[in-house]
Amino acid sequence: IKPKPTPKPTPKPTPKPKQSTIPAGSTVSSKINFGQIIGADQDRIQAKWNNVQKTIDEVHGDGPLPTTLVRHTATKGTTNGDFTRHNSQINTYKEDSIPLTLTHEIGHWIDYRGFRGIPGAMSQNYRDPEFASHSPLFKNFIALAKKTQKMQSIKSDGLLEGDMRRYLQRKHEIFARAYSQYIAIKSRNPEILSDLRSRQGKPVGGKVYPAQWDDDDFLPLYNEIETIFKQIGWLKT
Repeated sequence: IKPKPTPKPTPKPTPKPKQSTIPAGSTVSSKINFGQIIGADQDRIQAKWNNVQKTIDEVHGDGPLPTTLVRHTATKGTTNGDFTRHNSQINTYKEDSIPLTLTHEIGHWIDYRGFRGIPGAMSQNYRDPEFASHSPLFKNFIALAKKTQKMQSIKSDGLLEGDMRRYLQRKHEIFARAYSQYIAIKSRNPEILSDLRSRQGKPVGGKVYPAQWDDDDFLPLYNEIETIFKQIGWLKT
């Protein structure tokens, strides 16, 4: 008698918003200047960049956001990308990771410069005075984030190096990860969503720490980002 095959589990659907929304305000893409591409095919990189900015424009608008420069330099290191505050420049380094990484770094840029002048968005942290994620506007968001299973596991993971554990718990890093996941889930963009899926789950072996939330765990943060963006006029129902 042949054993019956084990049925594959049905994947859970991604969270859906409480209400349908459309972008409001000016477009984020109008503030992005794409620059030099070093060590990679320019057409492929530009296509990935364009996909991200187009997707963000389809999700939300912005307000007092200045311009930023995006550059790509192919490297063999472990860093996927970064945002430098002194010149508001975004760098991508790994072609395969661009969909979620560029979205993540745009989240840092928005956090750093996009909320200035908005009531309640003045940071109360003297070490990071410009990041809105340290402000009263994001108080509930940070409180919700700290209660999630993902943040609890990061806090208690004894195998995670101390510097990395502290970094992953910093408020502006929490927001950038949440922002990129919000864009991926809200848009259903295949490239960004696929990149997100590769960064969810539990640590396995020596792989990069999967710091993104599982879908159900993320739902409160998804809804809170929607609430904030509607409150400041970047979304409307």
